[in-house]
Amino acid sequence: YEIVERIFFESEDATLRSYALAGLAEFPDQDTAEILIQALKRDSFWRIRVTAAEKLAEKNGDGVDELLRYKASNDPVTQVRIASLKTLGLSGESDNFKYLLDFFKNNRNGTDVRLAALSVLTNNKIPGTNDAVNSVMDELWEKDEGRFLEFVCRDLSRIDWVELGPIYQRMLSHSNWLNQIYGIRGIRRNSIQTLQGSVNEMDRDGVDSRVRREVTTGK
Repeated sequence: YEIVERIFFESEDATLRSYALAGLAEFPDQDTAEILIQALKRDSFWRIRVTAAEKLAEKNGDGVDELLRYKASNDPVTQVRIASLKTLGLSGESDNFKYLLDFFKNNRNGTDVRLAALSVLTNNKIPGTNDAVNSVMDELWEKDEGRFLEFVCRDLSRIDWVELGPIYQRMLSHSNWLNQIYGIRGIRRNSIQTLQGSVNEMDRDGVDSRVRREVTTGK
């Protein structure tokens, strides 16, 4: 342990320090929470902050969740923000779940980190995800600023979670043919038989030919 610790604190090679920090966190009889906290707070090398955020998923300590939420909102490096979001999703804490839901809905956050938050919500099957997605849909339904709604629909179509059924069904009624296709794909991916009739109804006059093709190729 002492050798790895010395590498982390004394090496001038930032990549080597990152590996050393990851190694320190794996020692079962050592309390490395404070080292990880300080690394996430203050280290100038972003890869080390990423490693610290990831390894804090295995640690319980005062202020850990608050620090992760702060870093998810404020770190200047996207990778650190995303790593912090992922760790928050693993916590099982309702306060962190609320933070993630609000983070995803907040249009002041960048597209990449909002989509990362959505991935965390769906991968961890966090309660309230459908309501958060519906809120974003309501905001962008008529005018999809920056194509964010399209990206949300795309990402959701790749998720294995049957609870997203109402969201997929709503996609079918959007004016953008691409979002309709994403809805079809989500329904099929999750084998939601109760919505298969809604999919079949898309094969009709007046529906974009690309959507109709998606319906028929999956029959």
